[in-house]
Amino acid sequence: MKFKLFIFSITFLIVSCGGGGGGSSSASIQESSNSNTSSSASSSSSSTSNTSNSNDSSSTSSASVSSNADTTSNFFDVTTPQNDTLIIDGEAINVIGGKAVDGYIDGAKVFIDENFNLKFDEGEIWGVTDASGSFLMNGTVQRLLSMNLIEQKSSGTNPTYDYKVDGSTSTQAQAEDFFACLKKRPLVAQVPVGAIDSTQGIVEQEYEMILPSIEGFWNEISGEGGSDPDYSSIIISPFSNFLSKAVVDGIESVNLQGDLSLSEGCSSKGLLVEQAVRSYVNAALSRIQNNFGIDYREFLRDFVAQSTNDIITEENATLIASWLPLLTALKYEIGKQTKEEIGDDVVPVISIEDEVADKFLANEDVEEIDLNFYFRYQTVPNSLGWYMVQSVESLGSKLVKKQVDGTSSTGNLKPFKCADGSGSCLIDKLDLDGVMNSAEEHAERFRFLNESGVEGHEGKRIDIFKEKRSIYRDDSGRTYSILYGAGQAGARYEDLDRKCINESFIQVYDFNNESRWSGITNDWSLKSGYQDTANILDCNQHVGQYSMRLYYNHKAVNNNSSNVREQLSISTGASGGDLDILSNEINDPYAERETLDVKPLLDEIDSFPWTFRELGEMRIKLSTSSDSATIYYQLHGRGADSQYVGNMHDFLLHKQESDDTYQEWTDAREKVGQELKGQDARNAFFNAMKASTYFSFDDIAGTSAP
Repeated sequence: MKFKLFIFSITFLIVSCGGGGGGSSSASIQESSNSNTSSSASSSSSSTSNTSNSNDSSSTSSASVSSNADTTSNFFDVTTPQNDTLIIDGEAINVIGGKAVDGYIDGAKVFIDENFNLKFDEGEIWGVTDASGSFLMNGTVQRLLSMNLIEQKSSGTNPTYDYKVDGSTSTQAQAEDFFACLKKRPLVAQVPVGAIDSTQGIVEQEYEMILPSIEGFWNEISGEGGSDPDYSSIIISPFSNFLSKAVVDGIESVNLQGDLSLSEGCSSKGLLVEQAVRSYVNAALSRIQNNFGIDYREFLRDFVAQSTNDIITEENATLIASWLPLLTALKYEIGKQTKEEIGDDVVPVISIEDEVADKFLANEDVEEIDLNFYFRYQTVPNSLGWYMVQSVESLGSKLVKKQVDGTSSTGNLKPFKCADGSGSCLIDKLDLDGVMNSAEEHAERFRFLNESGVEGHEGKRIDIFKEKRSIYRDDSGRTYSILYGAGQAGARYEDLDRKCINESFIQVYDFNNESRWSGITNDWSLKSGYQDTANILDCNQHVGQYSMRLYYNHKAVNNNSSNVREQLSISTGASGGDLDILSNEINDPYAERETLDVKPLLDEIDSFPWTFRELGEMRIKLSTSSDSATIYYQLHGRGADSQYVGNMHDFLLHKQESDDTYQEWTDAREKVGQELKGQDARNAFFNAMKASTYFSFDDIAGTSAP
């Protein structure tokens, strides 16, 4: 099944304030080029396997790694690449070299992101940094062989190669064009657990740094026609991550339908992305120049060796780097979750927003960051019309800096509220579960959909999904979140209850409207799982009361005043996981999705006696159920903002006629009159339906109260 990335954006909003530090030169580039471009990356699929790539054995950037980099770390494979020196016509062909700097990073994997997805793909060219932070990537042999551009001339320890010749035409020009293309692609440094930072020591939390190609930077490199020794190498650092949003914006502007393959990376498609990214990167650099007086050269500077201002400094680089592990963890955790559920490698790109970068560049002391993000991924429909959608949305978590030993600091998550009601607890698990448990509202959903329906139920949208949520609500069920009006006057955060939700649904929308109902939407859902108030911080450790529920919703919009609609809802449920009011009950719709035959259930739902006119038939079904005790009807109006409009009418159907109840409420949920029982209850709800605009028809309400 093919996959398609639709949306990914992450917003970091700074909440605080001061900073300062130094920088300059380093090891020279090994291959000449006067090309000036810029580029970087977006999101989606690929693999994490390593390939045999470059490192000149004579180079100080090494074929061995002196650090204790952990090759079994969570996300990165940083085993030493084999010595893949490419010698053509007696000349060692080197592609790109430079340094990875926070302090100097020993044991980081640096790769050329050829296809703009900021994820290592098998076949991409890579190398490993040494104790000076230096890396050197030779022309990869296997890649050029696979492209049919070279052929082996001699074997041995250091084999040599020739460009392939077809008649009088050599492939040398094609190989040179390929290397020139690579210089216009992003570089990504993956810093694993166990790598060594020359100033901070052993890296305990892995993270990534990127550097898009910056237009003009090749001319700043010593030996490339440049004359400034301060810029004698490519520098990948935490500061270069400030350009990641420009990279993502550029890629999104092209509207790619999935990842580029490696072969497409240097094709016309890759050129289109390259040009778009270059435009956005140039605009970002201009903004930084205008606002802070920092030009692009500062992003190329070895600030550990030479300090030229109080912003691009090692101290600030260390501070920025302390925030990067969470971005990296989120990126790969979401990708891991996608692979487990959907079966493909999909890794979103997380960019640092301009507002955050500006705080650092203004030398403000960033003590905490609001962490809000949204991710959505969709597959292409199969031959039967089914496709999958994954989404993750999180609001209200804070990333904070925690001092470890008085000098170093590490990133932690600060919960919206602590389990004990205090505001001082921290979470050190920088992954998706940590974000969920620290967020004000967090939702993870996987959906299996069919927009066209199945045989006998054409025109219906079938949605089978599961969701895991953590959300704060007040005692009336109102949610005070960023999505629903956080910070509004009267929001009582101290009274909020934390709910943990873990549910599986099948939901069906029927768009075959009756002509008499203008804008009517009919839907029903079968839901299993729980929504429970939790007094512990980790929602994964909470075990709620499992239940099954059946919901009918009939919503009618008045086209003459579309701000108001009427809604009739019918629901019933049972604890313990059974709902025998249906013959075709499904205990876990999402888990059973691949073997589920939905037609029998849809047939049964279509014949289910949901109207008030059929109350007697509904009571018969209820009386034979050992799981359901009542069926709940509600008739009400809602405005365009989903708030209640006018009075609500609640009717509860019991197995015994005398136990039926009716209660009317204002839109502020205040009782109107007394609760009615038995025939009085049925009369009152019948009268309410007859007074409605869209549910007064005889075949819905009946001609008299049941």
